[in-house]
Amino acid sequence: MRDYGKITDWKLNANELEIRFERQTMIVTAYTDEIINVFVPTWSEDHRTKAIDDEAYERMEERGYHIDVSQGGNDLLVLTTGALKVNIGDGGYVD
Repeated sequence: MRDYGKITDWKLNANELEIRFERQTMIVTAYTDEIINVFVPTWSEDHRTKAIDDEAYERMEERGYHIDVSQGGNDLLVLTTGALKVNIGDGGYVD
């Protein structure tokens, strides 16, 4: 069972949200309004995925996809795109 601890800090940079927990970091990236990626650098600091190709990433940059983040309570961040709402809570839980 994972438990990353409580959310201690977070930083939003355009389409990327970096969340720091007591024992881990999580990076949530919006590639489109319908596609997000949740990355936890457990074994490697590098993000290796074939799900998003270079062309999709370039389209994302051109169209200016972005995410909004709000505090949903003491232990919850709410990330929204044009089509998605994602709750991220203490412990590293994503819903």
